Amino acid sequence: MIKSSTRIIGLVAIGIVVIIFIFSTIRIVEPGSVQVVVRLGKVTGTILKPGLNFIMPIIDKTYIYNTKKVIYETTSEEKQRYSNANYKDYPVDTNTKDGQQVLIYYTIRFSVDPEKVT
Repeated sequence: MIKSSTRIIGLVAIGIVVIIFIFSTIRIVEPGSVQVVVRLGKVTGTILKPGLNFIMPIIDKTYIYNTKKVIYETTSEEKQRYSNANYKDYPVDTNTKDGQQVLIYYTIRFSVDPEKVT
């Protein structure tokens, strides 16, 4: 009786380990992003595109990169509340060559190229 219950517990434990191992091979990449595969700390050059992907468990790691259009904007504190930018910052305060003080406001729209993310 004790042998059979020990065997069942052992089989259940092995089954759980196998299930965890199988699920660790699966990577689901969300739309608007890609994942870069790193094997043992070195970039492999493999890019996982949106959808279901598989990796080598334990030795592979992935890093997620947003490929959506992103807006970085510098504006005054009052206008930041109404801005739709993803990243908001304060304007650049600097001096011109002849010593005049200027405030520089700018907006940058960018995205990561999914083919060159590595």
